[in-house]
Amino acid sequence: MSREQANLNWSELPFGYVKTDFNIRYYYKDGKWSDGENCGIPSGGELETYSAII
Repeated sequence: MSREQANLNWSELPFGYVKTDFNIRYYYKDGKWSDGENCGIPSGGELETYSAII
């Protein structure tokens, strides 16, 4: 998977809750991030979404 830095206009980003069709999970382990996995679970549905560093 190729990753590129996005050119974002931070003042226009909607920081808050946004319902999405899928839940993508990334894991941080041994100093690097995983490629991410599509869990296929809608966000804001029956499961709550949390961010954590383990």
